[in-house]
Amino acid sequence: RKNSYLEEDTSKKSEVISCIFSLKEEVGALAKALRLFEDKGINLTHIESRPSRMNKEEYEFIISVDPSCSQALDEVIDCLGTQISGHVHELSRNKQKDT
Repeated sequence: RKNSYLEEDTSKKSEVISCIFSLKEEVGALAKALRLFEDKGINLTHIESRPSRMNKEEYEFIISVDPSCSQALDEVIDCLGTQISGHVHELSRNKQKDT
């Protein structure tokens, strides 16, 4: 199954790829996650955080990257789910319901 992202046209850039992931609130959790992006050479163009509405022990991070990084982003998302105690929320305007 391929990962999917929310793609937006903005006034500043022609395309943006965004995804949301959540991490348990613990020392070094964000640093570990950001290291995955660094290891794959992905430049984050935007990052913001907020407390998770679904789990009070987690924070959600919304990130945007250059669209040329989409293949490397797939690898990072897989690592977030397997190597770090986080959950990835895939975004797409035309995501189909799983059957």
